[in-house]
Amino acid sequence: MHRTSTPDRQRHWTPTLCFDDEQGLGGYEIGVRPFAYEDLRDIAFAKFGRPTEEAPPPLGPGEQFNWRWPSGTMVVLYEHCGGRSADDACLIAWSGSYSQMLSARRSREVEKAKKQF
Repeated sequence: MHRTSTPDRQRHWTPTLCFDDEQGLGGYEIGVRPFAYEDLRDIAFAKFGRPTEEAPPPLGPGEQFNWRWPSGTMVVLYEHCGGRSADDACLIAWSGSYSQMLSARRSREVEKAKKQF
């Protein structure tokens, strides 16, 4: 467990479970306050090793790291999830089937939006 010496800098970890429409748990997301990003990055590197692929150019400020496995499982670490330097950091881990489900859902939404015009 990580502890900090000053009470106003307590770690704020916000886990969220992501469920697949058909198969149950598909992944998780962990958000942390900006001051805890380096701890989250250190944990991710210790757990997953060096990133396996080059991250695309970031959409906003800060670091972004990607890991991907042959099974389709992917992990992404963002220093700032919302694209602003004050936004929380996050680690997103999705199974291959969950990623496929999200991609299919997005495709259906795009097609539906196209039909409205």
